[in-house]
Amino acid sequence: MSFFTFYNLAPKQKAALFEEVGKHYNLPDYTIEKDWWVTLALHIIFKMETGPYLLFKGGTSLSKGWGLIERFSEDIDLVINREYLGFAPGLISKSQVRRLRSASYRFITGKFYLQLQEAFAAAGIGAIMFDFENLGDRDQDPVAILIRYTPVTVHADYLPPQIKVEIGSRSMMEPFTRRPVRSWVGEVFPEESFADKAFAIPCVNPERTLLEKLFLLHEEF
Repeated sequence: MSFFTFYNLAPKQKAALFEEVGKHYNLPDYTIEKDWWVTLALHIIFKMETGPYLLFKGGTSLSKGWGLIERFSEDIDLVINREYLGFAPGLISKSQVRRLRSASYRFITGKFYLQLQEAFAAAGIGAIMFDFENLGDRDQDPVAILIRYTPVTVHADYLPPQIKVEIGSRSMMEPFTRRPVRSWVGEVFPEESFADKAFAIPCVNPERTLLEKLFLLHEEF
């Protein structure tokens, strides 16, 4: 596993590689390190038992999956197929929405949270901590999980060494396309043994992401 190979490099070697890749993209080394962890998390999550029932969405999917924007984000926004939770596809009533939110909350804070930690351990990735961000009511949707890693670069205060995995259940599952994803380290050093290989994951199509952003703006204003 190339992620595991890179992970086991000496901290100084990883830091030097992050710095070199940062020069290539004209970005700070700590953003390159965070991108590596974001890509690793995507690779692990979509290989989990729940992986086939998840979609990658949001701004990070537009940059990592589609290459449409250059904005960097630490957030991994996912939607889980409601059928996996025992609910029918399509439009549902308000009472069903409440039940769906509760079922999603129980699953994410229970089974998924444990499986995520087990998956990282099985991949040989240690020195990380898992926690929830602002966990609220039992029908909270989406739920955000924080993955805190031990950095080899000096991070800016506004960009701590962590990534956020936010999972919800209310978004629709169509349309989507399987898109290749790869870390910036893998892009710059494709022939090296430590370079991660591109892997395909289902990404929400850009037009739907744009519509969701517009709906959110409408709700706010």
